Amino acid sequence: MYCRKVGILGGTFDPIHNGHLSLAQEALEENDLDEVIFLPAGIPNFKQDQKITSPKMRLKMVEKAIETNPKFSVDTRELFSKEITYTYETMRGIVEEKEEEIFFIIGEDSMITLESWYQSEKLKKIVYFLVGRRSLEFNTEKLEELREKDYKIDFFKTTFLDLSSTNIREKIQQEKSIEYLVPKKVYEMIVRENLYER
Repeated sequence: MYCRKVGILGGTFDPIHNGHLSLAQEALEENDLDEVIFLPAGIPNFKQDQKITSPKMRLKMVEKAIETNPKFSVDTRELFSKEITYTYETMRGIVEEKEEEIFFIIGEDSMITLESWYQSEKLKKIVYFLVGRRSLEFNTEKLEELREKDYKIDFFKTTFLDLSSTNIREKIQQEKSIEYLVPKKVYEMIVRENLYER
């Protein structure tokens, strides 16, 4: 019996941008995934001191960004939580309720800090990590080190897009255009709602 392969891509998505979408699509194609689920964060443990756009608004941006791709969907279980969210707790819930094979999609920067994540030793037992390779000098030593520590982890090549949500917010505050950095409908929403302006 065939077991569906599902990728999970977490993030604050404040705002979601073309780098996120490219990473998701290439993870899907390079690893023969059946679906990628976008998992917008609610109150991330590592961003408690930052101002974050409302959950409702971030959800709308994600929905607009992925609406034309039938293999993309969104899961809001973290987004509207009133508590600080941790990847391990969320992924444990997803793994327990789904019969699919679950892959957690991360960037190379996240791979470097993976061992410091909350309950990382338990997390590595329940998910397979897929690392988006964005640099020519990929840290293969760290990848092998994690494998030796029983992390189920592999990398896939991605198109290098030097984009970050932080950079996009900064451009808006500097009155620079972001029109080609985010999906058209997300761009229109940011302009219409005056998001990220000083």
